[in-house]
Amino acid sequence: MNNKGQINLGVILTVFIGVIVGLALITAIASSVGVSSATGYSNGTRSGGQQVTIGTLGTVTCLTGQELFDTPVVTNTNGSVFTAGNYTINEGVCATTGVKSILYTQDSINLTASVMNISYTYGADGYVESSGARAVVGLIIIFFALAIAVIAIEPTLRSGVVDMVKGR
Repeated sequence: MNNKGQINLGVILTVFIGVIVGLALITAIASSVGVSSATGYSNGTRSGGQQVTIGTLGTVTCLTGQELFDTPVVTNTNGSVFTAGNYTINEGVCATTGVKSILYTQDSINLTASVMNISYTYGADGYVESSGARAVVGLIIIFFALAIAVIAIEPTLRSGVVDMVKGR
């Protein structure tokens, strides 16, 4: 009996489950890859921007973001610029969350309970610092998609369908 081109139900079921699991995983991987290279901009005067209520002198406030890309500008609610010698903004570990964040520290001039608008560009939480690592992270999705394609095609190639089409 010529059994070329025949694939049993177990192989079809295995391929189906493998492809479904692969597609479910690749969407999760792709969304986290997008976050790892995403940048954001915070402007305290716009909706969704970073407005900080100043605590006492020396109080550290955790801001949105993980990597600081530019020099922040701090203004009060009426729009006047707050001089840089009165505060410090840098990267560090946030005491409340335990993850790397952008930190605002009030160094001088007691402005307890004052609201400040902080404008800056930042790398989102989960941002990958190394440019080489960001490039490799993109390759993960490509190779994962190739692996899904191999899982889907391999049983067909093994069953002899290609040989049947060639006329052997």
